[in-house]
Amino acid sequence: MSDNRPEDQPGWAAPDLAPRGPDTGGTPTSPPAPTAWFPPATPGGGAPTVPTPYTAPGAPTRKRGKGWLIALVAALGTIVVMVIAGTVVFVTRTLPPFNGANDFIDAVERGDDNAATNHLCSADRADPQRAIQIVSDTLTDHQSVNVNPIGVDRSGSTAKVDFTVTYHGGKSSQSFVLPMVEEHGSWKACPPT
Repeated sequence: MSDNRPEDQPGWAAPDLAPRGPDTGGTPTSPPAPTAWFPPATPGGGAPTVPTPYTAPGAPTRKRGKGWLIALVAALGTIVVMVIAGTVVFVTRTLPPFNGANDFIDAVERGDDNAATNHLCSADRADPQRAIQIVSDTLTDHQSVNVNPIGVDRSGSTAKVDFTVTYHGGKSSQSFVLPMVEEHGSWKACPPT
């Protein structure tokens, strides 16, 4: 088969023929490699341009689905609901015993026995000095006290609140548990005596 086009025409390539072997009687030893066709280069040496596809008038267009948007809104809605529910649980269940323990420990740290006594449960009011002394002993030579809001373990009208004491002089920090009791709508410290 011959190609009568001139060699300088774009897209023209000479056929690739395999060499003929002497022992096969002049037949090619392998099939010819396919000839690649490339679009003609644009004038000025730039990259060839590829025409954009044409859509016939009246042809149906593919509409993008909005399923991803619905899934995204549902996921964000779920996250918002979980954050709100977690906040409500924290404010109603965890925060009241945390605040009571924080107020009591703050009063003991300041040395305000009257305020500390007001934050004691009724079981410890018979001997408030003994109950205050138990917590005061944990604060001897302390640098700071941190009541942990995540360390609140509430069960009905009782709770256990964790607090950590950091000491001066390189002594390692220690964590303690302060029992709390809800009495008449207020959370009171109830140190074991």
